[in-house]
Amino acid sequence: MKNDTILIFLDVLGFKSLFEQHGLDYIYNKYDNLIKNTLDAAWARKFVGNYAVVMLAESPVNITYFSDTVILWLNDMNPLTLAATIDSLNELLCKSIEENFPLRGAISRGEAIMDKKNNIFLGKPLISAYMAEGALNLIGVTFSSDMGGKGLSLDPNMVLPYEKHYKLEKMELVKDGVIDYPKHWRNTRKTDIKEHIIKMKDSQIYESPELKSKCDKYYDNTIDFCNYSESVHNELWEKKLKS
Repeated sequence: MKNDTILIFLDVLGFKSLFEQHGLDYIYNKYDNLIKNTLDAAWARKFVGNYAVVMLAESPVNITYFSDTVILWLNDMNPLTLAATIDSLNELLCKSIEENFPLRGAISRGEAIMDKKNNIFLGKPLISAYMAEGALNLIGVTFSSDMGGKGLSLDPNMVLPYEKHYKLEKMELVKDGVIDYPKHWRNTRKTDIKEHIIKMKDSQIYESPELKSKCDKYYDNTIDFCNYSESVHNELWEKKLKS
């Protein structure tokens, strides 16, 4: 049965290198423990002490994995549900950096058939999110160009306007804006996210110098985005202090 669906398509950056370095059990544990547990825990925190916990005791986000791909989806367009989902996604992105399992991806929306029981996954959101993810040049999550629609509301405090997150030849596939997970990091952690990214970058092993140079750019672009997020935050505080 087809439904109006919010779909998040995630790719593990440097998956081949991680697989060759650590093996199958490592990857499996990352998928099962890191991703599912992080999302469930982050969702639960959003509703502790809130009446909504009675109605939404479990996350409405569905998850499936195959190879280097993680797909999340939900059919609830309630603004509170979407805000909680993006906040959970922020925590997942931060946790993935801490665990040396970097993720990049895109969010799309549209009619889709997401039948996990029968392993049937069809619809335009899958295509749009997949193509938008391929246009991304950093660790993080953006939006496909056709993301939107009547009745959809996203918390602007969770999305940072940004125009340097995509490959120029694929700019038509994405919207301007990236989930502001560096802000979430600063609000929930005492360490410097950039130090973790540099450490993660230096730990990667590649087949050739050319491949290393190509992949290093993703980490460098991510550091640029983190610096931008921090500068925007500092600028807003300066304006508040002066007002």
